[in-house]
Amino acid sequence: MSPLYHLSYDELCRNLAVPGPLAWESCFALGRLGSTQSLEKLVELTKNGDWRYRRCAIEAIGYHPGSDTAVENLRKALYDPSPYVVRTARGFTT
Repeated sequence: MSPLYHLSYDELCRNLAVPGPLAWESCFALGRLGSTQSLEKLVELTKNGDWRYRRCAIEAIGYHPGSDTAVENLRKALYDPSPYVVRTARGFTT
């Protein structure tokens, strides 16, 4: 279990400011929070200009308990310009 899973929503969002391992792990922790607010943040990240945030957000959405409400975002990711994002989205849409 990640040591970040005990952090609050606000703390996790602050960790997203700089791309890198802390941001990616915080993204996954947002998915594990299971709140509507965390899902909204992850959906927002699927529109980020950095493919790494988009890929990580797609994966985290796939594990979020409310992922069924974000199916359209997962489908849109199938047409992402990054093959990494597309590959991750395929794993959650098939």
